[in-house]
Amino acid sequence: MKRSFKAATVFAGVGAMTGVFAPAALAAPTHTTAAAKPDINPAKECGANNGGVSNWVHLYYPNNDHPAECISGRGTENVTATIASFCPGNNNGAMYSATNPFNFSHGQGRHPVSHWTKVAGNDHVAAIDIFSWTGAAKCVG
Repeated sequence: MKRSFKAATVFAGVGAMTGVFAPAALAAPTHTTAAAKPDINPAKECGANNGGVSNWVHLYYPNNDHPAECISGRGTENVTATIASFCPGNNNGAMYSATNPFNFSHGQGRHPVSHWTKVAGNDHVAAIDIFSWTGAAKCVG
């Protein structure tokens, strides 16, 4: 009887220790380090962000016939779109358009694309490069 009791105690002890250490071993880190830098995120529909609650780069289509597209993070995103207006949100970077590539800075607000390209009308965008972001400027409207 004494031996089986010891065996049961050993098994119960192993089971208890497995329960204690397993969650910690499998848990995801609770924070990221300051050195971690996000990559650019692919363009996606802004959805609820259309009402001015987003600080991502916004691309607005002609005649508002499609929800705005939003891009965030650092890096270059290849985009194939014809846009009527643009808002940089809190981002700093460059847009490579068919008529006139241009730089943008945070907090400039939404304007027709001609505000930056100096060419009237809509413009075809090939890529957007986000260098950095500053503050909490948002796109309104």
